[in-house]
Amino acid sequence: EIVFARTSPQQKLIIVEAFQRAGQIVAVTGDGVNDSPALKKADIGIAMGIAGSDVSKEAADMILLDDNFASIVTGVEEGRLIFDNLKKSIAYTLTSNIPEISPFLFFIILSIPLPLGTVTILFIDLGTDLWPAISLAYEKAESDIMKRKPRDPLGDRLVNERLISVSYGQIGMIQATAGFFTYFVIMAENGFRPTKLIGLRKDWDDTEYDSVEDSYGQQWVGRDVSLSLLFLWISLYQTISFVFTLFSLTLIEK
Repeated sequence: EIVFARTSPQQKLIIVEAFQRAGQIVAVTGDGVNDSPALKKADIGIAMGIAGSDVSKEAADMILLDDNFASIVTGVEEGRLIFDNLKKSIAYTLTSNIPEISPFLFFIILSIPLPLGTVTILFIDLGTDLWPAISLAYEKAESDIMKRKPRDPLGDRLVNERLISVSYGQIGMIQATAGFFTYFVIMAENGFRPTKLIGLRKDWDDTEYDSVEDSYGQQWVGRDVSLSLLFLWISLYQTISFVFTLFSLTLIEK
């Protein structure tokens, strides 16, 4: 440790800039007018709420109302907790994009009956998807939250490449795969094998000729299968989304 004594305002500013050039996250505490330049330059300036001057309070990012340094640790822990929980909520919300857009891509490219309609997507986003996302904001702090190094202000942002890759490339793809597995299983149980589904969109959506022939030559009304498929898709999608988000975010946070 290095202790500087009787430093001038200019010297305090030089010390802060030196640490920042070394790639360190600098926090400065102060209560007087002389501390204002260093408080302003630091990554986080902390002023005293009781003994501090008005100038230092205006220059600081945070004010200790009780002038107790232990409150700084509490504030850092609370800030990290809010940051982590925001990441969890954002990641959970982003994971639904892949399994929601992939049915439309298969619907257009392979001409299969639409697995997930627009009304169903609204039902998922505004109904069943809302409460798990809110609950993640009330998660308790991880056991190692205060053992981590300070975040990199340039690379470690709220939404970064790692969060996007985990949400879209891992969790989203797993959800989409599980959803399509459910789709093909339910359709096969009702007589429509995967090979029969390709190119079936035209007959399935034909309102004038409502009867559709399955793989065994039986005639079906296209809407008979839709309801059971809808609820199975939603339940499987929600379960996988919530579970994988909780487990995979330990990789994002560290």
